[in-house]
Amino acid sequence: MNNIQAPASWHTYIEEWLGYLRTSAEAESTVNHRRYQISHLARGAQSDPINITENDLIAWFASKEYAPETRKSYRAAIRSYFIWMQTAGYRDDNPALVLPKVVRPLPHPRPCPEDYIRAALSRANAQETLMIRLGAEVGMRRDEISRVHSDDIIELIAGWGIIIQGKGRKQRTLTLPDDLAALIKDSNGFVFPGRFGGHASASYVGKHISQLLPDGWSGHKLRHRWAARGYEKTGDIYLVSAGLGHASVDTTMHYVPMPLDRMHELTEATRLRR
Repeated sequence: MNNIQAPASWHTYIEEWLGYLRTSAEAESTVNHRRYQISHLARGAQSDPINITENDLIAWFASKEYAPETRKSYRAAIRSYFIWMQTAGYRDDNPALVLPKVVRPLPHPRPCPEDYIRAALSRANAQETLMIRLGAEVGMRRDEISRVHSDDIIELIAGWGIIIQGKGRKQRTLTLPDDLAALIKDSNGFVFPGRFGGHASASYVGKHISQLLPDGWSGHKLRHRWAARGYEKTGDIYLVSAGLGHASVDTTMHYVPMPLDRMHELTEATRLRR
């Protein structure tokens, strides 16, 4: 994500707000994303944060051709920023309260087809193969994959597990196939090291996976695949939701298509018998 420099009239307030976010233990990646969003608003707004009006915010939003998910994220960031401005005593009101809720169309689950994954694996190098397996077999997000470390592997009563560092610093533990656990343990550090130390970026992982899959398919659809196969096998949506690290089962439902064999049972059960 490119850095955007906010105008001087916004800069101090943005930095104070970001400091406030850090005190609530927000992940640094989240803080940086919020900085980008508010700086983007600041560059396009025709006013400073003290004097910007409800109409200014509405006009700015109306000028953007954002997808619903992006629009929703910007709305949340801007509302958070002006709630802080009001709480900190810099404003008496919150102009962002007027921003309407974002109506999001419900996405249809799109688990990555098995033949696409097999074809990708046939072209992948060792590192890319591991990326694909962590997405398809463990259901990890690209950001989670990028941060996998050998110390994340733990020994369980039966087999091996991995502690996943999820969104908002939330951890979850999943079991692993023995060979996958061994590959991660043998890395003796970050599995995907960064160019200048630390670990690789989420975009690095996403780019490598997307290049191996057909157009229109991304690493996130490997996660959909994990959810779909998991639900088909267990029939337990709560277990799948916990494995994905979702805060709500409603979110998980967008990942899981209706198993076609169960749909066939429904069709048979509702047929008119003559």
